[in-house]
Amino acid sequence: MVAARIVLVISVLLELGTLTFLRRLLGSLYNPWVWTLAGIATVVSGGYLLLRHRAAVRPSILPEGRYRRLLITYSMTGAALLLAAAWLHDIYLEYPVDPLRSDIVPSIELYVKRLLAGEYAYQLLEFPGWTVFPNYLPLRWLPYVLAEWAEVDYRWVALWGFAAAVYWYQYRLASQALTLSEVGLKGALPVAVLLLLLDDNPSGYGQAVELLIVAYHLILADSLFKQPWYVAVGLLLCLLSRFGFVFWVPIYAVAFWMERGWRPTLQVVGIVVAGVLVIYVIPFLSQDWSAFLEGMQYYGKSSLAEWYRQGWQPEGAVPFHLSTGMSFSYYFYTYGSGDEVARYTLERTAHLWSCVGFMLLGLAGLWVARRRGWSLRYYVLLALKAYFIVFYGLFYAPYLYLYVVPFFVSVAVLWQVRLGPLPGVGEEE
Repeated sequence: MVAARIVLVISVLLELGTLTFLRRLLGSLYNPWVWTLAGIATVVSGGYLLLRHRAAVRPSILPEGRYRRLLITYSMTGAALLLAAAWLHDIYLEYPVDPLRSDIVPSIELYVKRLLAGEYAYQLLEFPGWTVFPNYLPLRWLPYVLAEWAEVDYRWVALWGFAAAVYWYQYRLASQALTLSEVGLKGALPVAVLLLLLDDNPSGYGQAVELLIVAYHLILADSLFKQPWYVAVGLLLCLLSRFGFVFWVPIYAVAFWMERGWRPTLQVVGIVVAGVLVIYVIPFLSQDWSAFLEGMQYYGKSSLAEWYRQGWQPEGAVPFHLSTGMSFSYYFYTYGSGDEVARYTLERTAHLWSCVGFMLLGLAGLWVARRRGWSLRYYVLLALKAYFIVFYGLFYAPYLYLYVVPFFVSVAVLWQVRLGPLPGVGEEE
């Protein structure tokens, strides 16, 4: 088991490397393979520890020194977050909100200002020289109402959400039967990773707000198999922001039913349906029933545009976002046949059917997990990580900032594994 723990830690660190310095060293040809293999190693080693040997963290109602742990970890994290905030402040000054650089934050601003002005938020978004069909789901932009009320840069909301999720996880860790050093190291990991990411890709975090999506997925991972209302909240946060996990949801739904039965499952379904109606359908979609499908069609057209060389790139260069080394799009573009549309369509088809195939495989695996007595909670968490390897590995619009989400799912897996001995106890394995 010690070897499995070492493999798990190394695989998570290796995945982080593929997002930062290794990505430049390995390039478009090799980095997708290392990223994929590191993710698979996380799933396999995590599964070996959590499913076979049950080396998960152990809850304790009143662990000794709980409040001292919280004081130490919260203080350390607070200091690191202040450093990250100071760094982000400089990044925000260097990369001011400008639709000519990125229309992510300008789009969010338009959604929010229209809502507060009593206008329909999902009108066409007009920018200098082009028009965007609105395709952001509500929880991707609604939290930024806080920034408008506070009269601050919208991008701070993403850091606030990330900080809240990290503090919540640290509260949970402090309630586990872990050594203080393990609680401190696990608690410090997210902010340490954030600092590395800011150093590697400042423009990505100056122009995008993916940290809020990270926070949503951390809450999703923590909410697995908890109270029905909390399960529904985790699902809604992701479903109404970026719903790429949709093919994983049936695996979770069936597993929840197998574990808890019909009544809690129907409670979750009811809350989720009610949330979708109240947050999206009634206030927004009901005003234009075609908005969702038209938004998805626009996203398809805009992602196809990434398969063409940017104007500032030299003749014959691989399109910029396909050359970042974060998906196998490079292979489809370089070795696929036909023009850009044909190669793009080939990858989209491969992406869709791979996700469907994973869903079917994951559903079949539930019965194997049940027969072997594995924890369905950990099975579902590992399935989420494995699904993201497929989803993002074959994603046809591989913007670099997107890949922070599957990495933090790896962090969530790492958080669930007890890496050291129990407090005051020698390693028993």
